[in-house]
Amino acid sequence: MPSFFKNQKSKNKLQPQADQTNNEQTVSSLKNLLSENLTLIKEKTGNSSDIVIRHFKISVNNSLAAAIVYIEGIVDNQAIQDYLLQSLMKDNQKNDLNDQNALELISEDIVTMGNVSFADNWNDLLSSLMSGDSLLIVDGINRVLSVSTQGGEKRAIAESTTQMVVRGPKGAFTESIGTNLAMVRRIIKTPDFS
Repeated sequence: MPSFFKNQKSKNKLQPQADQTNNEQTVSSLKNLLSENLTLIKEKTGNSSDIVIRHFKISVNNSLAAAIVYIEGIVDNQAIQDYLLQSLMKDNQKNDLNDQNALELISEDIVTMGNVSFADNWNDLLSSLMSGDSLLIVDGINRVLSVSTQGGEKRAIAESTTQMVVRGPKGAFTESIGTNLAMVRRIIKTPDFS
């Protein structure tokens, strides 16, 4: 049976200790370029199929590239569409947006969601992403806006009614692969799961 987790121990043994500390220092802070940040998110999550990246342009002349990143299944898709994307794409305050004040203006005046916070390092970013938040990343800014959008289909992992076993695990996954993956992601909040 294939492993669902990356084998971190074998990777760490292959790299010398000095190279590992250099990598942690270079990757600990976010980059200014949107494409670099998105590439690193994909790498850190193992190019997982349930990571959704939605690209769009903001500001009056569509000069600022941005993206929303979230994990399918553990977020409320309707809230993302209604309160996050629509407010970003159809707001009248786009005249004031530039790469210096974009995140502050978006968090204070444009986004209508309740819990909004900033992340400026990879630990905070990945923790927010794995807990069901949506990330707003703007090109040219080395900070990320984390918007609380937890939701999705929820149920407990129940005992199987069709295949009973006397010995062994009693938990069963009976829904689609996306729903089952979301249930496991709610329990195991790590980017190493792919």
